[in-house]
Amino acid sequence: MRKACKLRNYVQLRTDRLGTSGGGTVLYYKRSLHCCPVDAPQLINLEVTACKLAMSGHGTLIIVSVYLPSSKQLLRSDLESLLALGEHVILFGDFNSKNIEWNCVETNTNGRILADLRDTLEFDVIAPLNPTHFPDKDGDRPDILDIALMKNVNLKLGCIDSLQRLSSDHRPVLMRLGPTSDDRPRDKKSPPLEKVSIALEEIDTLL
Repeated sequence: MRKACKLRNYVQLRTDRLGTSGGGTVLYYKRSLHCCPVDAPQLINLEVTACKLAMSGHGTLIIVSVYLPSSKQLLRSDLESLLALGEHVILFGDFNSKNIEWNCVETNTNGRILADLRDTLEFDVIAPLNPTHFPDKDGDRPDILDIALMKNVNLKLGCIDSLQRLSSDHRPVLMRLGPTSDDRPRDKKSPPLEKVSIALEEIDTLL
């Protein structure tokens, strides 16, 4: 197992890919939150780590960190299994599913599949405006791979932005969600990305 990338006052949940390097998923949540791990269903192609978050003024959120390897096909059965984890679900991560409908420079097979499933399974695709992946290979164009799928989430989208941080070909993506009304204070602090970057460089591990 890889060395853990620990952050003070945060709990780490992780799912390592067995038998090979690379891949895997991770989630961090603040210890002060009413959050706990969720056992992921048996999936075919998606790699995931899941938790549930109890909130005031909203039903319990199921939050899932997702990775779909570029060599794998996006399967309806995988998405159905994840969306069935709860009434309010957020899937966030690298789906390797590109579609011009959510600002990508091109559409690939998984992107077409995801667009069809969005309509039939009734979820929203939320994507940043700027690329999240900057390939090392010459000739490959930057594009958007990291997106969010949300079902029955009654929270206001404040932003979803690709940040110019971390020494990786994947940029971190910050998504802010809040109450639908503006009468509550907003937490303007950003996640501790600098600490994550330093820790990852020390252990040569990518989230």
